[in-house]
Amino acid sequence: MAKQQPAGRILVVDDQATNIELLHNIFKEVHEVEFAMTGEEALEMAIRDLPDIILLDIQLPGMDGFEVCRRLKSNANTRHIPVIFLTAKNDVDDMVNGYKQGAVDYVIKPFNWFELIAKVNTQLVLREMKSELRNAQEREELFLRQIQLSLEETELTLGGGRPQTKQRVLIVDDSVSNIETLASMLGDEYELFFAVNGEQAKQIAREAHPHLIMLDVVLPDTDGYQVCKQLKREPETRDIPIVFVTSRDSAEDETRGLEAGAIDYIIKPYSHSIVKARTRNLLELVRNRDLLKKLTLTDALTGVPNRRNFQEVYRREWFRACRAREPLSLIMIDIDNFKRFNDFYGHPAGDACLQKVAKMIYQVRKRNTDFVARLGGEEFVVILPDTDAEGGQRFADAMLNAVRKLAIAHEHNDGKKIVTISAGLVTCYPGPHISRENLLSTADECLYQAKKEGRNRVCSRMEPPDDPA
Repeated sequence: MAKQQPAGRILVVDDQATNIELLHNIFKEVHEVEFAMTGEEALEMAIRDLPDIILLDIQLPGMDGFEVCRRLKSNANTRHIPVIFLTAKNDVDDMVNGYKQGAVDYVIKPFNWFELIAKVNTQLVLREMKSELRNAQEREELFLRQIQLSLEETELTLGGGRPQTKQRVLIVDDSVSNIETLASMLGDEYELFFAVNGEQAKQIAREAHPHLIMLDVVLPDTDGYQVCKQLKREPETRDIPIVFVTSRDSAEDETRGLEAGAIDYIIKPYSHSIVKARTRNLLELVRNRDLLKKLTLTDALTGVPNRRNFQEVYRREWFRACRAREPLSLIMIDIDNFKRFNDFYGHPAGDACLQKVAKMIYQVRKRNTDFVARLGGEEFVVILPDTDAEGGQRFADAMLNAVRKLAIAHEHNDGKKIVTISAGLVTCYPGPHISRENLLSTADECLYQAKKEGRNRVCSRMEPPDDPA
């Protein structure tokens, strides 16, 4: 059996030796597995060993699984441990009761081992993300608070898109009644999008980039398995979790869906409580993943996107401008004589200066699509999609004026007495006549020219369009 990641410590609670042996064989190559055969023993081991996940049978001698789960969730030391119920009953009432007691999922006996591994791994990934977030908060609590405030106050988004207050869910089903049923369950909590065939689903997934896709297997133009595979192959959509929602309930169908790249499988007809609980669990995983991504793509000092983020957005905007045949403007920015500032005022004052300048540049933005990043040191960059040379010049001039108005004292800035910036602006219509790297080099050359001519100014260049011949 192929190893699954990440590894974890699993407590299996079942009174049947055959089930214990089966589960041990499924997980032993990767995970550390312990066993309990009664509810009392399970509680004792959970409190003592604090496993990463508990697989809990409902039917146990004495204390049943529901009561074990309830006691685990009422104990401050164990309430964080995810519980997946194992049950031989495909009974909606039992499943709903399990969720009410605090379980995160359930698996029906006899086990589909592929499904069971997928569900365990989902919870272990979520555990890792939560652990990373806790560590990040302990190391950089102040930084996280600043980033969160920045996101709330300035509505900063990684891709320059519009801010979202709700997570987005795409429902794909060719039955209007099924769509209406899911919409009634989820519409209050999430922003919903709908598609009735595979092509429509792929288009909406690329444009709206939902946080979760609920995908029917049977579609009029293709099957859901093919749609899932295609979405998982495309860089723009491969990270979107997909849940199959279907009336096909065989183990073979479920395995095929999970092998295609789905993260879960929900059988029709739906139970309101089960659909909401499983959707909420999956979207919590997405939230934690997205927050970690923000941390890796955000400059720790200034709170604006970092170099890695810039590279991703620049690549995307370049190809978008190529397809739309729209102008793209790029501005390279440098704080004038910043080394002298640091040497004279000290590095804490230098950090404060960088923060103020970054905030001011960011506030000059007029559109959510205008993108500001710190490349490192005292160097910043701005991407202005669908912006011609005149628009780029207006932005650059406004940026220089805004930084001057900060009036940050700088006694060694060539007699100017305050902090100023220099900028290199380049505008082009992206195409085969110029590369992204060359455009960056040209912006750098313009910045160098601005410094050579005395700083505190913008130097610009317009790259010629493709030769019509």
